[in-house]
Formats: sequence, C-alpha cells, structure tokens
Amino acid sequence: MLLVGCGLAAAALVFWVGGTGFFGPGGLGIDEFWPGMDSADWTADGSRAVLQSFDGQGTPIVLAIGSGGGDMQTANGYLVVAIEPTGSTLWLVKADADAVMDAQNGDVTLDMMSAHTSDMPAEDLYRWDLGAQDSAPIRIDKPVWSDLEGPDGGVASFGVDPAKGSNPARLELLSGGVKSQVALPGNLDTYAVIGWSPSGTYFAVQELTRLDEGGSGFSFDASFDSPERRLFIIEARTKEVVFDESVLTNSYDAPVWDPKQDMIYYVDQGTWDEQSEVEPEARLMIARPDGKSQEAFAALKHEKPSPWSNAFSMALLGSDEDGVLVSIDTESNSSLWLVGLDGIENTGSASMSYGASWNKSAGLLAVESESDPDFTTETSVLVRYDIHGGSRKELWRGEPVDIGGF
Repeated sequence: MLLVGCGLAAAALVFWVGGTGFFGPGGLGIDEFWPGMDSADWTADGSRAVLQSFDGQGTPIVLAIGSGGGDMQTANGYLVVAIEPTGSTLWLVKADADAVMDAQNGDVTLDMMSAHTSDMPAEDLYRWDLGAQDSAPIRIDKPVWSDLEGPDGGVASFGVDPAKGSNPARLELLSGGVKSQVALPGNLDTYAVIGWSPSGTYFAVQELTRLDEGGSGFSFDASFDSPERRLFIIEARTKEVVFDESVLTNSYDAPVWDPKQDMIYYVDQGTWDEQSEVEPEARLMIARPDGKSQEAFAALKHEKPSPWSNAFSMALLGSDEDGVLVSIDTESNSSLWLVGLDGIENTGSASMSYGASWNKSAGLLAVESESDPDFTTETSVLVRYDIHGGSRKELWRGEPVDIGGF
C-alpha cells in the first residue's frame, strides 16, 4: 500500500473513479480506486488471486498468486485494467511511480481493474495469460478477448477498441445457430461482462463510465453516488435488448445472475439526502428480462432479516450454485449472507478492510490492513476465507509502510 505524503490523513478523502480498490464507507461496498491502495480480485476460473500492489517508491506491481498460496507470478510496472470473464487472462497497461503520484495529486486519472464502474482509453494494452508456463505480459496491437460459452450452446464474442477503453466495445452472440452483432446503444463506449443467464436464453452486460486524462473524481463526504451506468439484458436468439435501465447509478459492484433462474442481482447503495441528512439505505435488487426490477426480498418472497433494514453499505461478492453472497454493514457489525430462491442464510463474517471477491471454487478473497500499536506503519495482507468467514489463510503479506502515526 502506497500512501505518498500521508494522503489518508486528509479530512475529506477523494476516491478516484476507475477501479476495484474496495475502499470507502463500510469497507466492502465501494468500488473506487484511490491510487496507491492495494486491491485484489480472482481470475474467472479461480486459479489465481490477482493483486495490484505498489513498491516503496510507488511503482505498480501485479502479483498473480495461486489460490492455495505459494505459487506466485510477478509483473513490475503494470496496472491491471481488465480480467477476462473466462480462464485466467489479464489485460494490463504500463505505469510508473510518477503516474501514481500524479494520480494521487489529482493531476491525472489512472484506470485500474475497472470491470465494475469505469474505463478509459488505452494507448497500449498488454495481455498476460497466467495459465501459460513462464508467461509474461505481451503487448497486443489488436486485442481480442476469449469467447465465453453459454449453458445452451451459445457463444459470446467480444470486440475491443483501445481508443474507447480496455474493456469490450462490441458484442456478438451465437445462439440457435445464428451469430450476429448486438446493436448496443451508440452512446455506450465500453461494457463489463455479466455473462449468460442460467438457461442460456439471455446475455447481460453493464455500462462502464468513460474516463479521460485530467482527473475525474468525487469526494466521499459529498456524495455516495457512483457514475451513472446502465444494465443491459439481451435476448440471445433475437439480439434484442430487453432490459435497458440506469439502475447501477448507486451501485459499485458487478451484478450477477441468479444460479438457477434468469434474473440478475444488483446493489442499490441509496442516495444521500443533503436537505434532511438522511442516511442512504442500501438494498439488494433484482432485474428481470421482462424489463422490471424490484427489491430482492419482495421478488423472492423471503422475509427480510432485521439486520438488512439497518444496512448502510452492502456488497455483492459473487455467486455459487445456491445463490449470491452478500456482505452488509450496519452500525454494530458486518455480516455475510447467502441469498437464493430457496431462502437466506447468515453464513458468518470476515474482517475485511478494503473489500472482497467471492469465487465458488476458490473462496472469499480480501485485502486487509494491519497497523502497529502506535499506528506508525500499515501492512497490506491478502487473505482467503471460506464462504462463512472461517479457515483464514494468508496468501501474501506486503512490507510495512510508514504512515507517520495519527
């Protein structure tokens, strides 16, 4: 973790849009990148934990660590800007300590693991196939993502335009023997892949906000709102967009399909009411291919547990065959819940400082921060939990960083 000039001591922290830093109110619910903060996510297949870290001078370092720990690959001088939705392939851009410092000062914007909120044009993109032996990042002039197969024989193909961003800008779907490009809205620059519905009938993507050089951010003490982003559900055979709504404006997480039914979960963090100073109420929501959305508990006909009514921050961490894993923060504690068609279960808790990513084959990944008793240093620690917050395993430990004490 790099904190140049003790930036955390500032009265109003500024969260720079464009990454998966997991740093903000409640710890788990914010998907914004503050340059220099360590952040992590799983590869799509769960074989590697991908950690974006920084050395003592601020130079970015990408670490790919086996889900069991010990097996580690390193790439110095890069930022992760995208993780493909299948396999274990990363897309990177080059960056140095000066760029990180400039971003901390607000002079430029850096894009980093932007698959949840934002994207920005890339001058050069580097592909890193973590599954290849002795692999290293390779510069790619014409980037192409791997196809994503669906459960009903469908195939999604993605077109990347670096002038628009590091993530895909075009989408082709093969369904029922017919392959054609989806007519996404013309004002959509790039999108993040949500993927195929359980039946294979639908495919979903979410809009990514376009960032440009020069700095773009917002202050935590002034706004809980993330950039406006639309959710799209596409009928795969007809290529018709059947759901097109800006429901992700107050959401920082990647929406996910229910594992059994064709419906998508997403989080609405709520909006701060400046006049009445009413705290935002975070809600778990469901969007359906019929164009409708509603609160998850009403849609599932489950009784809402009392802690959910007091949640001020919520994070959608991922899914498995039983449902979606959600973390909620209340004034008293943080807890993990598994929500699905068959019910809701409180699975426990985990101490996570900056956020978490759940992969059903690998577990719950989080970056934690440890301080010494005098708060003179902080150390980032990458850990893996099982679903209920137990079986904590340390995958990586950084060097202590001097923060000067408070």
